[in-house]
Amino acid sequence: MISIIFNGKLEPKGGPSGYLFNLKESLELNNIKNIKIISNEEINKNKNYKYNHFKKYFLKIFPFIKKLILLIIPNFFIEKIKFFLFRKFLIRNKDLINSSQIIHFHTTKDMYYFSKIFNLRDFIVVLTSHSPEPTYMEIFDVFKSRGYSSKYCIRQQNIQRAIDIFSFRNSNYLVYPCQGAVNPYKIFFEEFNIEYKNKLKYVLTASKPLIPKVTIDEYKKKYSIPVNKKIVCYVGRKNSIKGFDIFCNIAIKMLNNDDYFFVSAGIGEISAPFQKNFFDIGWTDDPASLINISDVVIVPNRDTYFDLGIIQTLSLNKPIITTDTGGNSWFKDKDINLFFASSTDINDFIRILESNILFIENKKNYEIYNNYFMNNDFALNYLNLYSDIKL
Repeated sequence: MISIIFNGKLEPKGGPSGYLFNLKESLELNNIKNIKIISNEEINKNKNYKYNHFKKYFLKIFPFIKKLILLIIPNFFIEKIKFFLFRKFLIRNKDLINSSQIIHFHTTKDMYYFSKIFNLRDFIVVLTSHSPEPTYMEIFDVFKSRGYSSKYCIRQQNIQRAIDIFSFRNSNYLVYPCQGAVNPYKIFFEEFNIEYKNKLKYVLTASKPLIPKVTIDEYKKKYSIPVNKKIVCYVGRKNSIKGFDIFCNIAIKMLNNDDYFFVSAGIGEISAPFQKNFFDIGWTDDPASLINISDVVIVPNRDTYFDLGIIQTLSLNKPIITTDTGGNSWFKDKDINLFFASSTDINDFIRILESNILFIENKKNYEIYNNYFMNNDFALNYLNLYSDIKL
């Protein structure tokens, strides 16, 4: 038996939550019974439904209340509550866990908490980290954006660093989607003397194809998007590591080029420019329809693990401009409509945007999605991974 542990809810979005959502569907589709995903999804649905419903709507309307709560309630107290609930959730599943040969974690914190309850040496321990860099490197900005002091942010970063070091050191195997996704971690491994080369295994990420909810004409009419321009879109978190500021700067530099119109969707700390060639949708539950109306999708990562947005865009056969970083490098030798630009050179993106080759019509992107990233094969790839590990 193989158990995949995740202290969270499975839902179709980015990160481990969406990754495992797709894997669960693939396991069910292939009727695979010896791999179990143990998440606290059912606990969240039942016991915390009313609280989550309140938090989703009330705190969205009154964001200052959320900030006040975060400032008043110390994070260590919140973490203790999370650990208590996680411990309870693990104990409820102890028989299944104890019958497992392999335990697979998808966050370092889950693995650390698990080690306080179970002996890691009783299992073959597998770890997949989904962030484009070690988690502790992102923690400072996360807490800073919540209104905490720099001193507090540094303290939380130090705690997360210890958790990351512990988890990577005590894993038997580290799973990445491809070799390129390991590169942002190498400095961390070497700085803290963590053995990793003999632990590496690779499983490509997979996803269901995107299905637009509305037609192109309906979507453009809804948001008053021009019908006579080339639509350039960005979908994802609006932060620096995802490169949303790069996307905005491209639009700013092309302000007077009337052939192009820029559209973005997502949330984050970077604001979209307010100008005639740019429209920001904000949060959306229908990224597929936005990508579907677009002539090209820009994924300007400064660093990345293996961008789910690229896979999903391939499923709609749209041209992509991205950067040669992390897992993106897997596509470098593939003959598809995906083009690389430098994250340090805005003009590099503009040159590709204005080239005719970008808009040549063919099915290359959909074909590579169909050959490598279909969700049907996701669970089968995991079976091969675990068979290789047990050998």
